[in-house]
Amino acid sequence: MAAVTLFSAIAIGRHSDITLTAPGVTPPPPGFLAAAIAVMACFYLVLAVWAIATLAGLLRMKPWARISIMIIGGGLTFVGLMSALSCFAAPMLLQTAPMPPGTNPAVLHGVFLIVAVFSLLIAALGVAWIIYFALRRTREAFSPPPQVVAAAPPAFPAPLTHAHKLDFSVAEPLEVAPTLEQPPPAAYAQTWSQTTAPILQSAPPKRPVSITVLAILFLICGVCALPSLALPFPLFFFGVVLSGWPAHLILLVFAVWMSITGIGLLKLQKPAWFMAVVYCVIGILNTLTMVLPTGRLRMSQYLETLSHTASMGMTTPQPIDIFAPRFFNLLILPGILFGVAMILLVLVLLWRARWAFEPAPKP
Repeated sequence: MAAVTLFSAIAIGRHSDITLTAPGVTPPPPGFLAAAIAVMACFYLVLAVWAIATLAGLLRMKPWARISIMIIGGGLTFVGLMSALSCFAAPMLLQTAPMPPGTNPAVLHGVFLIVAVFSLLIAALGVAWIIYFALRRTREAFSPPPQVVAAAPPAFPAPLTHAHKLDFSVAEPLEVAPTLEQPPPAAYAQTWSQTTAPILQSAPPKRPVSITVLAILFLICGVCALPSLALPFPLFFFGVVLSGWPAHLILLVFAVWMSITGIGLLKLQKPAWFMAVVYCVIGILNTLTMVLPTGRLRMSQYLETLSHTASMGMTTPQPIDIFAPRFFNLLILPGILFGVAMILLVLVLLWRARWAFEPAPKP
């Protein structure tokens, strides 16, 4: 978000004639819009650096990372609860306000309900982080190890004097260490088996951290795709705008696909690795169709339909055509390029961790 917003600020700054204001409203000073977007980009960048540093600290079991993730959990809880309260209060406020013609109150209430449920899930995630990282066992796991004080070296023995008499009258046999040709004595049998037996066995491959993160992201996307089945929004798929049951069917297929892929990645199953790669390839091809001339036209039509559906038929003043090709290049194209870069990053992570999905060698 920081990269896309900063790119948009630079693009809008180069076109100083862009004004996103309604008719009759005094336009802001020149460069105000680009400066505001740049400040927003810096805010996203601070959040990103904070989250990445916290993740790195958690992987290294740093005590400060435990406090940081609890603060982030508190922020998630606050934002989620405030958003849910706003969604619950919005229908009551709209009952006293005049509704524009053509607005369906049932659809509007359904959208508010879905957003409220999603906000409550975000708040529940924040509460879970606070509780988990406040547990005693978690605090002990992140506590620094105790300092080990080295013992003082033993004193050097005093040299022999005439008072120490050596007795060579009794000869004692020397203990001979076992050689490779001789079997290990009974005293060494248990120790030998405990140190050598694990080496002869084949240990299962350890799941890389990148695969764990990707699996969790696939599961989250699969779960979040299910509530979208109840929304009346169209779907843009390979340059075609789908609505109704075809769009819901494709969303259901991808929701099941992502869920199965996430579970399979956690279990290091080879078919899940192929499913993740195929999903990324489909995502890249679908995104690149928006760059083609026909895809841009259909994408602009799709965004216009999506904006009309999201407004529930409300008529709002639109001083400029935000779906024109010029604004498409400034606002939509950076997001498309960023999306392709993110999918390529996922493919690189999958390719680098392909060794973890190979079958374990036989003992």
